[in-house]
Amino acid sequence: MAIESHADRTTVRWDEMYYVEGGVVTIGVVHREFTLRALEVYRGSPGVQDIIDRIENEGFYDRGVSIYVFHAGTKRDYLRFDCFEAEPHYHYHHLHALRDADVAIEMGHQKIDGHAESVTMNGYWHQVPFDAAANGDMRAWALERLRTRLPEMLVEAGQPDLARQVHMDAVRTALESAETLIYARPRVSDRL
Repeated sequence: MAIESHADRTTVRWDEMYYVEGGVVTIGVVHREFTLRALEVYRGSPGVQDIIDRIENEGFYDRGVSIYVFHAGTKRDYLRFDCFEAEPHYHYHHLHALRDADVAIEMGHQKIDGHAESVTMNGYWHQVPFDAAANGDMRAWALERLRTRLPEMLVEAGQPDLARQVHMDAVRTALESAETLIYARPRVSDRL
């Protein structure tokens, strides 16, 4: 599957992602790790540079599985669940529409009532922190959201037409296959 890649804006190694077809959406699964070695190629990129600074200045380290929801037709991702050990969160991606309109992307922070700050892009929700104390294991939570709330989440991500086309039986079948990949043990790096 050819997925739209933004090598200058991403920390994903697309060649290591697994894809499972689910009708009009494709589920992508990739295990990620935030080390200097993994991120060096992205030095200076917005958002990623902040992580590099934290690694260098604070010894920050994180890893986990990312679960993507791609539009099967356009190969663009609109949802991502970053089931990380230290800072789990999820994303609603409005980036493609902004880029298509040649709109400069501005990242900011917005307070969610009663919760931590969330990262926004041009006023749209982008990164939402995950509350593990309330919700448990993020992998299980993400799978349940995808099984029960995918159309609603796609609407929030600015994709109401795609949401209307989703066949939940196809999604649930895809998630059965993806679940093994999501819970697989990733390679362990030498943490640089």
